[in-house]
Amino acid sequence: MGSSSRVLRAYAQGIVSLRWVVLMAVIGLTVFWASRMGTLQLDTNPQTWAPQNHPYVTTTNLLEEVFGGKNIVIVGIVPKQGDIYQPQVLAKIQRLQQRIEQIPHAVRHNILSLAARKVKSIKGGSEGMEVRPMMETVPQTPDEIAKLKADVASMPIYNNVLVSPGGKAAAIVVDFRQDQTISNFFTLVKPLHEIVDQERDGSVEFYFGGTPIIAESGDLHFMKMPMYFGAALLVIMLMQYWSFRSFQGMLLPVVTPWAFSRSISTRSRRRRPFSFWPWRPGMRSRS
Repeated sequence: MGSSSRVLRAYAQGIVSLRWVVLMAVIGLTVFWASRMGTLQLDTNPQTWAPQNHPYVTTTNLLEEVFGGKNIVIVGIVPKQGDIYQPQVLAKIQRLQQRIEQIPHAVRHNILSLAARKVKSIKGGSEGMEVRPMMETVPQTPDEIAKLKADVASMPIYNNVLVSPGGKAAAIVVDFRQDQTISNFFTLVKPLHEIVDQERDGSVEFYFGGTPIIAESGDLHFMKMPMYFGAALLVIMLMQYWSFRSFQGMLLPVVTPWAFSRSISTRSRRRRPFSFWPWRPGMRSRS
């Protein structure tokens, strides 16, 4: 008999002789780790697993610290009737701009919309340039709205970025900085969803785009893994019962440590050979 066989035999004999200790230890560890499941957090933050000393990662972190722009989210605002040049729609854009700027991990100077302070209307004149905010206050009268339209049309840089060419949609560009305290993208964009939900009243539709939104969808699916695991386990148990027509065959893969130790102990006392299969010679399997 080889040394490996002697080790395995001693291991098996130890488990059988101390089967209740092994069983209690397995149950205790299972209960302990199950009790810790409520504290588990999904961590998909690239900063956690990326090698921070790698030159590419170091350069990326430096660029993000200086310029931002790593986690860009686009919020699309589409009125159900008319265009964006309506006082109630423009007021929504202004409120969203102000509230999004208050998100702690938002990069404030990279949040852009018609209501952003850094979005300017620039006009040249005989005495120089006139630079002022594009929408310092929400226009109310037709003349004020017409002036805003003209100012936006005079700045092609904002077309197809903050306003669609026909004025049927507007966008808010949001940038987030993700540090070690934000473990996943669901947590990263959650405050943004909460702010946008406050402006939902049926008059406009909101759309979201950007890498963090795509990653958030992946995080939401990962968070549903316990449900998927439970459903898969239930299907497996039903298939086991249908195949073996016994609860032993159904539960054996689930409670293997308990079933294994008990079966070895029982059959060794009765001097019967051990088999994993629930049927015996002469039994007919049901097709």
